[in-house]
Amino acid sequence: MKQYSPFRFKQFSIEHDRAAMKIGTDSILLGAWTKIYNHEYILDIGTGTGLLSIMLAQKVHGKCRIDAIEIDKDALHDAALNINNCPWRDSIELHAIDFMEYDNNVKYDLIISNPPFYEGLLSPNISRNKARNARESLNFEMFLKKSSNLLKWDGRLSMILPFEISKKIISEAKKNNLFPIVQVNIRPRSGKKYNRTLLEFRKTKSNIEMTNDELCIVQANSNTYSSEFRKLTIDFYLQ
Repeated sequence: MKQYSPFRFKQFSIEHDRAAMKIGTDSILLGAWTKIYNHEYILDIGTGTGLLSIMLAQKVHGKCRIDAIEIDKDALHDAALNINNCPWRDSIELHAIDFMEYDNNVKYDLIISNPPFYEGLLSPNISRNKARNARESLNFEMFLKKSSNLLKWDGRLSMILPFEISKKIISEAKKNNLFPIVQVNIRPRSGKKYNRTLLEFRKTKSNIEMTNDELCIVQANSNTYSSEFRKLTIDFYLQ
């Protein structure tokens, strides 16, 4: 089995040797981009290695309460190790449970997820494919309905998705009182088409004006991270 070195950030490291989903740009973007405020109650759906929970805890120096849920036993192993070793371990509680069965009898200020339901093509890596597709019954309609039920009114849902399904997700979210307030379309490289979208929804009873923006990760002419990407991730990346 291939061994993976820890992924080192400025204030913590992430072990991802056993988790099927390794550390990637999507989760780093989402964690860096998502706003968080002191003393918020947060749910991290499909925490994987625990990266998103740890990034959010860093932003408010642990002044928050995060429930991180994960069903895959190998990911749970890495997440438990990473959370226990991070400076904000007391702010994060790890739960070994399926999202659709989760009910903690609380309403959250923020739900964050790099969701698994959108991967259409089968990966040659069976465990990666399993993690990416979760289980067949976890589709985006169920995901959004459950997320809305767990949010407070005026609570937020923060996600990263493939650009090509963003309109469909927005349409379905509105059926569950989740209205988009910010959308940032991502280019992997200057001159390339959008391939990802960062979306933030708010649970409310009526449509609200949405802010649109875009972000490029790599500058093609220099083959280096763009200034906007470096600025966004400056508190995390060892640049």
